Amino acid sequence: MVVLEEEHEQDILRLVAVGREPALSDNVLETTRQQLPWLAVNLCIAILASMVIAQFEVILAQIVALAVLMPIVASMCRNTGTQSLTD
Repeated sequence: MVVLEEEHEQDILRLVAVGREPALSDNVLETTRQQLPWLAVNLCIAILASMVIAQFEVILAQIVALAVLMPIVASMCRNTGTQSLTD
């Protein structure tokens, strides 16, 4: 059972491209190839989020504190999602 859990953990870590420590000998193109799909997904999600935020532009102009809190909420969501995926 322990072996299966360890294998499962390694698979999940590889899925999010944190399966091993980076080395100085790593090829830049290989590293880019591994990270590019995740960067593309993040870019698409960020564009979608900005479109949603644009719908609330009038409200954000009235209540500036909401605009200040948006990056904090986004950061916490990203961290929580990563931790959930790798736990």
